[in-house]
Amino acid sequence: MAVRGVFAAAERAFGLLTEGRSAWWPLATAPVEVESVPFGALRWRLGEADVLVELTATTPVTTRIRIEQSGGDPVDWDAVLAAFASAAGDPGIHQVFGRLLNNETWVRIGDRASLSGEDAEAVIRAAQAQAYHWYQAGGPEERQRAEWLLAHAYTLAGVAERSAHHAERCWALTERHDLQDFDRAYAYLALSRAAALNGDPAGAESLRAKALAVPIADQADADAFRADASA
Repeated sequence: MAVRGVFAAAERAFGLLTEGRSAWWPLATAPVEVESVPFGALRWRLGEADVLVELTATTPVTTRIRIEQSGGDPVDWDAVLAAFASAAGDPGIHQVFGRLLNNETWVRIGDRASLSGEDAEAVIRAAQAQAYHWYQAGGPEERQRAEWLLAHAYTLAGVAERSAHHAERCWALTERHDLQDFDRAYAYLALSRAAALNGDPAGAESLRAKALAVPIADQADADAFRADASA
């Protein structure tokens, strides 16, 4: 048996499991016979294998898929569901969750300069979740900002190694896609804070100076960044 949740409405999931299966199906087998059965389920025949596929709408935009096989040669259904989840993911849904979880992360951070205990765990979970969704449906800017927020969360929590890891990923995306303006400034700031947390005050100050030297076109953005960099 294999079970997986996907970010797709039940109707979209059903379509990809039936007539849309050729777009993602990873198994090199004989053609699959498909039979619809009541209550949101399908029955597949793969050679000698009888496979029951159950769909459950967990929310209006997410669906739980459960697969159970009887007879026939063993099949790696976890791999099948992974391929299906990749094909079924609705970019619009990922973008909604990305924005919601980004906001959730900031609400949990509030105006605190550090985090510990359950507060730190909650912020890190929210930051990780928003990053997952932006990596599914975001462009370079969204992914870079997602990495920045992860670095910030780990910095506030005092987790030096992870702070540096995500600050470096943020910077790599900044360089790879030639991001400028406040995205570049904040990437330097993430590196600066990670350096300070990892016991490199001279490196931190040098990186902070580079952050402050980045031109930011919008005056309100520039003022907000300078206030943040001085905090």
